Amino acid sequence: MDLAKFEYDRIEVLVNNRYVPYSHEYLKSMYKVAPEQVVNYLIYNKNEFVNDIENVDLEIETVSALIARDCFNELEINRYLYPMWMSLSRWKFEN
Repeated sequence: MDLAKFEYDRIEVLVNNRYVPYSHEYLKSMYKVAPEQVVNYLIYNKNEFVNDIENVDLEIETVSALIARDCFNELEINRYLYPMWMSLSRWKFEN
C-alpha cells in the first residue's frame, strides 16, 4: 500500500482502524505524507514498535509525544523512550 496515494483523511482512518501494519517503510512514508499520524501509528503498533525500537529512527518531537501519552507504562518509558529522548536531545543540542 502506497500511503502517498491517499489523502490525509483516508490515512487517518487507515491508521485509526489499524489497517497499516508496522514496518520501517510505512513509518518513513507516514513521516512524509501524514506526520501528525506517526504517534498514533506507533501506539497502535506498540508491540511491534517496542520490539524493533533499537532499529527505529524517530524525531525528538515524536518521542516526546509518545512519552506524554498514557499508552506506555513507566517501565517502557524508562527502558525505551526516555533513553531515546535523551540521546536525541543531546544530539540536537550538540548540532
